[in-house]
Amino acid sequence: MKFRNPFQSPIVRYISKEAEYQLYEKVAMDIENNNIQKGVWTKALSEAGGDEIKQKAIYIELMVENYKDLIKAGEELEEILSAEFEREAQEEELQ
Repeated sequence: MKFRNPFQSPIVRYISKEAEYQLYEKVAMDIENNNIQKGVWTKALSEAGGDEIKQKAIYIELMVENYKDLIKAGEELEEILSAEFEREAQEEELQ
């Protein structure tokens, strides 16, 4: 069960939901264009117990989570690189 952050503003929640809906839309478009990640598709079939209708629903959820993870990883990498850049700039100032 997910709990909502009581300190998160309605605007931030709205933006987060809109971004999530865009990820669902991207997955839907990928499916329509037959641009499917076969490994994830196969895992979805396995989790669905061979039921191809459930497979599609599971695939959508797995792909949205995958895209969210990619976004978080990119944000984390950006923070690391930014901190490294700042550290190098400070070292240069000291020299």
